[in-house]
Amino acid sequence: MRLFARFSPKFTEKIEKLVEYANVKKNPRELAGMIIFISLVIAVVAFVALFLFVGWIYSIPVAVVIYFVVPLIFQLMLVLKADKRASQAEEALPDALQLMATNLRAGLTTDKALLVSAREEFGVLNEEFKRVAKEIAVGKEITESLKRMSERIHSDLVERTLSLIIFGIISGGELASLLEESAASLRQQSLTRKQIHASVLMYTIFIIVAVAAISPLLFGLSSVLTETMQETIGSIEAPPPEVTSQVPLSISPVDIDVGLIRIFIIILLVVSAILSSLVLGLISKGNEKAGLKYIPILMIISLVVFFVVRTGIVKLLEMFF
Repeated sequence: MRLFARFSPKFTEKIEKLVEYANVKKNPRELAGMIIFISLVIAVVAFVALFLFVGWIYSIPVAVVIYFVVPLIFQLMLVLKADKRASQAEEALPDALQLMATNLRAGLTTDKALLVSAREEFGVLNEEFKRVAKEIAVGKEITESLKRMSERIHSDLVERTLSLIIFGIISGGELASLLEESAASLRQQSLTRKQIHASVLMYTIFIIVAVAAISPLLFGLSSVLTETMQETIGSIEAPPPEVTSQVPLSISPVDIDVGLIRIFIIILLVVSAILSSLVLGLISKGNEKAGLKYIPILMIISLVVFFVVRTGIVKLLEMFF
């Protein structure tokens, strides 16, 4: 599988970073090669199937799109896992720092304080604290171990906090007091974020309702209305020439591709779901990537509502007319 990783060095480099952030127990190059191989196989299968049943005009662009989209999906899964791991670390960091400061004031050395502070409820920090404590015990510098810890967790908050602690250690400050002040500051930041999240909850609800309900409802109604108008106007017989010569009125056939309109609406709903999800992530968490998990939910709901509304309106029209 490593042979396929050479096809895209930049993609392989991104996978190596994401594997470290997500703490995936697999060789990064083998994983990158496997992803490229899977995308290549799916693209070839799609090309052959479309070539046999549709033609080469559609098979080539679809195969190319699949070859580039499948790796992006795998990359997105790693990004979500890395962000989840970073969120867990940010949530547990204040309590972990406070516990470590307490252990330092109790007279424990730094490596012992880190090891004792590793608790199961801290999740990600439990593993990282044990790793840093072991590195310090075998003679590695504490500043270097903490720096490597910040590099393994893809979080700006964790990186800034550990950088501050490293600076305090280098400058000779009291580590226990520094940890306590950092923990208090992190708790205050967490409280502020929760207050901001509560204040923007109404905007979040409005975006969800607009994308998942109102837009597909209006699109479903307008698509049925367009089809009905086309059928109605198309069924009207053109008046004879002697009538049109007396009345300044002409009726020409309506040439509207109804299928193209439906495809355009579906594409528009999908794009709206993607952009709205990114906005939700930015509003709720301050990071667009936090909204990636909402994309499939909003996409499925909006498309289901669109087709249900279309089917319901068509059935009602058939009942009355």
